[in-house]
Amino acid sequence: MKFYTSDCSFGKTSKGQIFAAIWIGVFKEFLKEFTFLGLQVELDFLIEQAIDNIEIRWSGYNDSMREFVTRTFDKIVQMKT
Repeated sequence: MKFYTSDCSFGKTSKGQIFAAIWIGVFKEFLKEFTFLGLQVELDFLIEQAIDNIEIRWSGYNDSMREFVTRTFDKIVQMKT
């Protein structure tokens, strides 16, 4: 999945790129426990910053993948509050 956004001038200015890098770092920290639990059942995700988007990739072979992806989105929403 790729997020394309123009928030905070992401993809347009150095300041926007730095903001995205910080956001990704905070996101990873926020999800540490969730990520650990996923790894216990061989589910993982990777979040990366590209020039004009933020990409999330999920991986694993488990029938819980659908729930893992859904809960990742739930965590993104929870992070806002």
